[in-house]
Formats: sequence, C-alpha cells, structure tokens
Amino acid sequence: MSNIDDVNKSIEENEKKESIGTQKEKSIHQFIKYYLSQNIMDHEVNINRYIIDVFINDHIYEIQTRNFNLLRGKLNRLLDKYPFTICYPIYRTKTIYRIDDEGVVEQIRKSPKKECIFSIGDELYKIKQYLINKNLSFKILILDIDEYAKLRITKRHQQRLTPIDKRVKDVVEVIDILSPIDWKKYLIDVPFTKKDFIKEYKVTQKEAGCMLNVLVYLGVIEIVGKDRNAYIYKKIMWAN
Repeated sequence: MSNIDDVNKSIEENEKKESIGTQKEKSIHQFIKYYLSQNIMDHEVNINRYIIDVFINDHIYEIQTRNFNLLRGKLNRLLDKYPFTICYPIYRTKTIYRIDDEGVVEQIRKSPKKECIFSIGDELYKIKQYLINKNLSFKILILDIDEYAKLRITKRHQQRLTPIDKRVKDVVEVIDILSPIDWKKYLIDVPFTKKDFIKEYKVTQKEAGCMLNVLVYLGVIEIVGKDRNAYIYKKIMWAN
C-alpha cells in the first residue's frame, strides 16, 4: 500500500483524465484500487470468469462500498480457493461541495455524520453465512473525503443536492480484520445493551442490530441477561 500522493500520481499517469463525476468507476473505488497496488497488471484480473478488483500473490481484494450481497457469487465460487479480502471505506469526515451548471465549485458545509468501524454492521449481515470462513478477511479504510454534488430541481420544483462523486482527502487509518475475534478489540469491556452500543459508537439502529447479531453469530459476544426488554451483551473473554 502507498501514501496518498503516490496513489494520486499513479491514477493520473494510468487513467484517462475526466471531469468530476464522469468516470465509469467512482473515485473512491479507483483510489482504493491504486492504494492497494499501483501496478495496473494487478487490477481487473479475470479469475474463473469473475473480474477481481485487485489480485496480488494469489490474494483477492474486492472493493465494496455497499451492497455486500452482490459479492455472494464470487464468494460462492472463489472463497474456498483463495484468500479473499473485502475492502470497505468509512468516512471520518465528509466536506460537501456544490458544483453549479458552469462548473464552479463551492464548499457549502461539513456533514455532521461520522462513521465508525461498526458502521459496516448491516453490510456484514448480508453475507453472514460466509463470515466464519477462514479465507475471508476485511480491510476497513477510515477516510477523510470531499463529496461533490449538483443542484437539481425535483418534479415538485424543490431544490435537491445530488452527490455525483467522492474524493479521498486523507487515509486516516487502515484496520485489518483477519479473523472474527479481531472485532473484539474494538468493543467496550463492560456489559452493554443495544442502546449503549448505539450511544458508544454513534451507529444507527439498523447498523447496531445487524452488528450485534453478527457478533453473537461469530462467538465474539454473548447474551448474558436482560434489562426489561433489552438484551445485555458481553464480550466472550476466553475468545482469542
């Protein structure tokens, strides 16, 4: 993996330059691909009739920003044959820019939403049955990004900003989840409810529910009781 300047330089040298939002491949996806490898021979490799984002030393890297369910075909055919890493970006900060019809770019605000490692919860749930396979791992890239949007007019004549592209400003941290137990180190040590989990990690109800379901399934946490109608969860301390 490379630093952000080297990545952007490689992209400029190897990809046809186009204006913001017109790429066939979105910029976040493209950036992560070059972040993993600047050698274009490692990109878009055909393995058993599947096009793999990055293939290095017989290791599959698939970049997926959402819709993990779309990976099921590749997981069914390739997971037992190759180490398979799903690369997933989450955004620590997001600065939003508006582009007008003349192409003028204006910074308008910073998004108040901040994601964390457990924001991946609802996506993991979509491929829950594959998570116990030893060949599957995750690379979570925590990014600061700029989002570019255009103003459009709805059928009801309301103004709406429509995102057209995102660009990486900084790679803050890269977290490797090599086995299910690696999730444990990011959990609080004391027993907690779903409400506590949401408050601690600033995730949505859906993300929390899915993540807790997955962690129980993987044997990382267990249900140890109830507080009224709420389950109480605790890390399984003997899990290493």
